[in-house]
Amino acid sequence: MTPVPSYTYEAEVLTVTDGDTIKVRVDLGFSGMMKLSIRLANVFAAERHEPDGYKHTSILRSLIPVGSKVILISHRLRGVERQTFGRYVADIWADGEHINEKAQSLYGARQGSGAS
Repeated sequence: MTPVPSYTYEAEVLTVTDGDTIKVRVDLGFSGMMKLSIRLANVFAAERHEPDGYKHTSILRSLIPVGSKVILISHRLRGVERQTFGRYVADIWADGEHINEKAQSLYGARQGSGAS
């Protein structure tokens, strides 16, 4: 299997949509910026309308509030950059902490169909 490249970007959190999705302004370098919706890889949060949905959203907002500077490490899925629902998939780091792992540990052992 050929390794699939990942890319690292600096970004600013614009909104926390739910417990596993954020909107960010990504610094592409050379003065290029882009707004994107990002799905946290390997995080299985309740949907906002489900039990614990508001709780999971609040937890993620406390970990990376609006305005936070984060590092994104993108994932490719089966050779495709985008995942369903128009979101890119990434690992998120803030202040030296892996936000994906931290969030999932705070959410508990929920399993889902999110992207890995």
